[in-house]
Parts: sequence; C-alpha cells; structure tokens
Amino acid sequence: MTKQTPNPLRVAVYARVGNHPQPPRDGEPVRLYSGKKSLLAAGHAGQIDHLLVDGFTCLGRNMVESLGLLHELNSAGVKVSLLKEGRVV
Repeated sequence: MTKQTPNPLRVAVYARVGNHPQPPRDGEPVRLYSGKKSLLAAGHAGQIDHLLVDGFTCLGRNMVESLGLLHELNSAGVKVSLLKEGRVV
C-alpha cells in the first residue's frame, strides 16, 4: 500500500490597494491578487482553494458588489475567510 500525501492548500490574499502598491516581500508564502479579474480567473481555473480577505467591506465598493464576488468565488469552489468578521464563507 502506498501512502499518498494530501494536496497542499492553495491560499491567496486579496487586498485593495492604492495607486502605488508595494511589491511583495521576499519569501512571501502566498500570492497577492490586487485585481478582481485575475482573482476570479485564478479561482475559476482551480488555482485557489482559499482566499484571505481583511473584511467584507474590502471585497467591493458596496454590498451588492461584495456579495456578487463572494457568490462567484463560492461557485468556483473557493472558500473565503473574512478576517475582521471571523467568518469563513
């Protein structure tokens, strides 16, 4: 019987940034997505299993936009951790 190792969890961080984003630090263990299009594309391509977000209000400019993004990510099989709210959706 061969022992199979589980697939690693692919985690990304979504952060809304200003006009002058800082580059990632050396050795950063997660990928940063500053654009929703690239985030959604990675989610639909199966490149992300779990997304870390500071809070619900960071997902969009209003509740409708934020809920839409959450729905689309969940539809792609991506779990979302809302850190300020202490929730995983």
